[in-house]
Amino acid sequence: MDGYKFWMVFTPAPEVGSVPTGGSGSPDFWWERATLVRSNDGINWEKTSDYSNPLISPGAPGEWDDGWHCDPDLVYAPGEGPGGESWFLYYTGCGTAGVHNGVALSFDGLHYTKYATNPVFPVGYTRCPAVVYDTVTGVFHAWYNWGSYEIGYATSEDGINWT
Repeated sequence: MDGYKFWMVFTPAPEVGSVPTGGSGSPDFWWERATLVRSNDGINWEKTSDYSNPLISPGAPGEWDDGWHCDPDLVYAPGEGPGGESWFLYYTGCGTAGVHNGVALSFDGLHYTKYATNPVFPVGYTRCPAVVYDTVTGVFHAWYNWGSYEIGYATSEDGINWT
């Protein structure tokens, strides 16, 4: 896609003990923002100039994801978004409201908009979403952590509303 065989979204963290200029908070999580790189060999990754990292930023103070983001999962489901988007960026948002899973959507895989009614997963304290889109059945399947150490499973017909 777009001239690349592999697309990877991850949340980089600085070396332990280094806190970036202009902010406070845990050095292990400060930089956790969805970052996109692409590759043709799976070894050498690059960021190109046609998009900006981070792909999404934390919400305003008091919003559900006003802290940091982690555990992104990028899913390509052609035209399956609520507005016809094809790219679903699932992520864990952490903030004053706790820890929950949300989604941001994109038409081109490079520019994302957070879904307006995030978080989207069915239970409270969720994190680490892993989502697969089944092209044969048209169903999204998600596995995620919830509670202390439980694993949850949910399905969705649209990638937004989960059961």
